[in-house]
Amino acid sequence: MKVVFALRADAYDKPGGDSKKVARYQEGLREEGWESEVVTSPRELAATKSDIVHLMNLDTPRENLRYSQVAKKTGRPFVISTIRHPFAGMESMYEFGSDRFYSQLRRLGIGAETGIGLREQVKLLKQKNLRAAVVPGTYRSLQWKLVRDAAAIYPMAAGESDAIARDFQSGTPHRIVRNGFSFSSSSTPKTSTPPDYNLVSVGRIEPRKNSLLLAKVAGQTDLKTVFVGALNDNHPGYAQEFLTLVDQHDNLEYLGQQDHGAILSTIQRSEAYINPAWFEVVSQADVEAACAGLRIISTRHSYLEDALGGDVKRFDPLELLGEDAPRRLVELYQSATQVNGAPDRQWRVCSAELAASYREVLGAPL
Repeated sequence: MKVVFALRADAYDKPGGDSKKVARYQEGLREEGWESEVVTSPRELAATKSDIVHLMNLDTPRENLRYSQVAKKTGRPFVISTIRHPFAGMESMYEFGSDRFYSQLRRLGIGAETGIGLREQVKLLKQKNLRAAVVPGTYRSLQWKLVRDAAAIYPMAAGESDAIARDFQSGTPHRIVRNGFSFSSSSTPKTSTPPDYNLVSVGRIEPRKNSLLLAKVAGQTDLKTVFVGALNDNHPGYAQEFLTLVDQHDNLEYLGQQDHGAILSTIQRSEAYINPAWFEVVSQADVEAACAGLRIISTRHSYLEDALGGDVKRFDPLELLGEDAPRRLVELYQSATQVNGAPDRQWRVCSAELAASYREVLGAPL
């Protein structure tokens, strides 16, 4: 049997968590006896035979609805890995973040849900995917249609599954397929040498990750703070302002994009880890930092408790705004907690769970 993964049009040009996840799924699915292929356009999907279609990411509903239309037309059921972020965090970023596109829309009086939907439409128009760009409906109503019409959906955390069930009462089967974690507390012990940094932040330098705001606030403290992650070239002005700010403060350091081994080394030379992102689902970097023994402070707009339990110190990114933000950051650093890391989970287990669900959807023997 064969599954086709339908990814966003720029998945090969700009690989991200979704495309990396699919590559890992494919490896395990081969062991389960499944063929798989990746397509990045509705035309490719229509031309590629398969038993089932697997979509990724509820947060790009127009592109995925177009894929779902092709799947229906060709007589194939579709499933979707939802990767759905908490909408409250998305609204917060829209209203208070440093995203230039959103700032322009706010000045025009456009509300959050409309503005978030417009971002995807503009991207689709630039990619000349007109049929997807003009799919009518509000952002969340389009998400609901995808959930309603899917044969099964795959949230990656219990909190995400609960939020989808609450927001989109559809009756569609949910199967939680958590990410693989190839690191455990025992495999990534924290070194005993004195830390080089008080705080480490890992993630792309971009508005969603809120890197610039953290740098502005940390620069007004004595906390030695290091940033690891690639500059997002979709936001050149944001990236340049971040780099300029880092250069102006001796307690800030930017190490650029690093491979996994180098990231782990930086984490192990740090005292505490902070994730100031406006929203996440379950951040791999958060989990790895916890497994390395760091004290953790992370955004409240995520489902991190699914991996690390309820004792993780959480905060609202809005706390980094205002005159007392430096004092608040120091308080967060001082109150950060060390938690047990996530149990080891191999990616092939994720693939086996998918294969079982595919067979169930198709009515094939398990």
